[in-house]
Amino acid sequence: MILVNSLSEAGKLSKSTFEKLVMLIAPLHHISRKSFWNLLGNQFSIFTTRGMPEYDEKFLVSSEITLAVQFNGKDEGNFTSYCGCSSRRGFWSLSKDEKLNAHLTRAKENYLRKRENY
Repeated sequence: MILVNSLSEAGKLSKSTFEKLVMLIAPLHHISRKSFWNLLGNQFSIFTTRGMPEYDEKFLVSSEITLAVQFNGKDEGNFTSYCGCSSRRGFWSLSKDEKLNAHLTRAKENYLRKRENY
């Protein structure tokens, strides 16, 4: 969303900027990638003529991660934990949120009840 907002504010995009954007979506959306690549006047496949755009690894590093939590397919909230934490630590962080802990407790009770019936 941040990228979309920045591009909207920029107004016009240069051809090279648009090509880089097409390369970013290439692995995710085949049909759009091919259409945009041909629209830019390129005849051959994006994967044979260009490599992926360069990036700076320092911008890809984060010490925290925010996860969306769903129960029964409904989004119930988010919780933040540090990257690389164990599942035990993750559940501990999750249990600190009252709303999420209530859902977690019910899910655990349902699981144990089903397990006893087998």
